[in-house]
Parts: sequence; structure tokens; C-alpha cells
Amino acid sequence: MNRQAENAAERLLQALKPVEACHLCDSRDPADKRVLGNRGVATHDAFAGDRSASWTRADLVRAIQCRRCALIYADPMPVLDQIDLGSLYHTAYFTQSPAAVTPNPARLATILERSGLRTAPSVRMLEVGFGRGEVILAAHELGLETVGVEISPDLIDALQRLAPIETHLGALPGVVLPPASFDLVYMSQVLEHVLEPRQYLQAIHRLLKPGGTVFLSVPNENSLYFRIASALKHWRDGSTYHLAPLYTPYHIYGYSRRSLTRLLNQEGFQVTGYDARVEAASTGTSGLRKQVETMIFKTERLLNAGYCMDLVARKPSVPSEGHP
Repeated sequence: MNRQAENAAERLLQALKPVEACHLCDSRDPADKRVLGNRGVATHDAFAGDRSASWTRADLVRAIQCRRCALIYADPMPVLDQIDLGSLYHTAYFTQSPAAVTPNPARLATILERSGLRTAPSVRMLEVGFGRGEVILAAHELGLETVGVEISPDLIDALQRLAPIETHLGALPGVVLPPASFDLVYMSQVLEHVLEPRQYLQAIHRLLKPGGTVFLSVPNENSLYFRIASALKHWRDGSTYHLAPLYTPYHIYGYSRRSLTRLLNQEGFQVTGYDARVEAASTGTSGLRKQVETMIFKTERLLNAGYCMDLVARKPSVPSEGHP
């Protein structure tokens, strides 16, 4: 972990603010707040060795689920500015070095197919929060006109060393791009991190052409694995697996199919596809944990209830009421 990121994490102690209303349904009724548990301690590889730091205390932040709309959120919520967030999401946040990254054409093919763009002669694609860059590199190699937005300057530098792709530094709502200029916006493992998800979806809606598609990938808080792990953690010490990784401020919001669909609909999108995939056979290496997790993940595949949720939504070809 670099010192810049550590300083930003320490400032979280002064940046936690109580949540007055649910971000999705605006409920201010305390009875609608279901406490799932304390968020636990640091779990992310980027912060190994820092578990004794004051900003990993389990009692700082709770995971709350709104009984009215099912949105899960951190309370109190960390409020940091864009520069602070950029320093938190450095290259060490990812388990693989950007220099070792190879394009992922299989994932890109899935995105294009489920977006209805597999056979399109030309696609202009924007990836928001491209991270290591596996998908944006694959799109570039395929010949798509590709643009990337990323909040971390060192991730942008790493990508630029791999390919001459147009990139923009910053949070999407503040990045200036031509309206109605993209056929596809891909955003993976980002929406759960941002303080104002509505602003991101509004920006995406503005940037998409009429009939354009947004492909979102987020953790599925309603997955079988999350529910079982949270029940066990709550029974053991009152903490929760929801909003994992539990290292503040990474996952601020937690979505299920129900809550994310509602959010997309409110921002003028029509949901056209859903998949809750499983990307691993087990997180354990041996013994009982591996056997149990293997069984859970197999069940998730059968039920389409995995912990990686993809939602595909379309901007209407004809503007809907209240949405240009």
C-alpha cells in the first residue's frame, strides 16, 4: 500500500457522515433501516498488513439494508473528494500488476453479444473505471472505437504504456465528452464504489446514443454465498459479509437485481438482460471450507444466483418523459 493511499484512508475517520435518507427510495423512516451488521475488518489484498490501523475498526461503519427498496448501504458513509478517491484506487488495489495484463476477448464477446452488438459493423464504446484494462484492451485490438475513463492516474499511465487508447482522468459525471456519442457504455465493479450512483447513470444516459446500451457488472448482494457468509459472520461476531470487501471506503452501496433494476428504471433505462455468474470454484484452498464453497457455487450456477451480477439496460430510442 502506498503512503498516499494510506493518508487518504486515515482521513476517512474525519469523513464519515450519517445517512439521513435511503439513496434509492428516499425513505427517512428509521424503521426502514435494517442493520445487517458491522462491516468487519480489512479483507482486501492491497491492504494486507494494515489490519491494526485505526481505520479498519469494525465498529466504524454498519451495513444497512433498506426494508422498502432492498438497497444496502454503508452508514455512516465516507465522503471523500475525487483526488482522495483517486489515491485510494492505485495499482496495488488490483491483485495483478497492470504490466502483466492481457486482453480478455472472451469477456468482450459476452458484453457485445448480450448488448445486441456482436454483429454490429462498428461500435463506439466507453469503459468507465477500466482498472487493469483487460476489456478495453480487447476492444482496442478488435478495432472498436474505444474511450476510457478512470479515476486513478497511475492506472491511466499503465494503460497508456500498453496501447494508444483515448483516456480521461476523473469521475465520470465531471468528464466532458460529447453527448449521444456512444453505442455502448461498460462499467464493471464501479457503481458499488461511488458516492452518487445516480449521477453516474445520468451521465451514461446522456452519453449514449438513442437505443444505446449500458452493461453494468456489480457484486450481487442477494447471492447465496453472500447470504450464507453474512449469516455466519453475524452469528459469530455481529459483523456482515455484505458490502465486501469490508475495507472502507471500497463498497459503499450493495445491489440486488431488484434494487439495481429500480435505480436504472428511475434514470430512464429499460433493463433487457440479467445474469448472476460465478467466477470461481472456491476461495478456499483445501479442507472443509473448499468443499462447502464448491457446493455453494455449484448451487449458485444452477439458480443463476452468483455473486457477480450483470445487468444490461437500454436507453430508449424515443425520449421518455422526464429523460432527454
